[in-house]
Amino acid sequence: MVDTQAYISMLCDLVDQGKEVVLTITGSSMSPFLIHQRDAVMLGRINTPPKKGDIVLFNRVDGSFVVHRVRKVSGEGYYMIGDGQMETEGPLPRERLHAIVTKVRRKGEWLGNDSLKWRFFASVWLWGIPLRRIFVRLWQMIERIKS
Repeated sequence: MVDTQAYISMLCDLVDQGKEVVLTITGSSMSPFLIHQRDAVMLGRINTPPKKGDIVLFNRVDGSFVVHRVRKVSGEGYYMIGDGQMETEGPLPRERLHAIVTKVRRKGEWLGNDSLKWRFFASVWLWGIPLRRIFVRLWQMIERIKS
């Protein structure tokens, strides 16, 4: 067993040194794009200011670390949302953003931010936040039918 805070802090230190590290996704806040214990993200150093649609690792006031998508950037800071969430959190100051996701391993396949699936979630899925409840219900129905 490893303390989660210590582990994530170590990963952040490696990213600060310019290394890329892989983190397995836990939790459901980034579904349906990223699934708990199935998918992973490659974290890298933030070299340019994150923009709408980027996925970043940040820490909350309570100290927990979260991987979510940038919904909006303003003079107040960054507003974040998980792909499976309806509520936005923020503004967050830049100092709370520790790494940017450079690639994702989804269903065993590595995808960059130029992939169609990534672009869909970074654009259409963000645009459709008011309709997410409907999208999620349809997605769940499709998944039940497939299995």
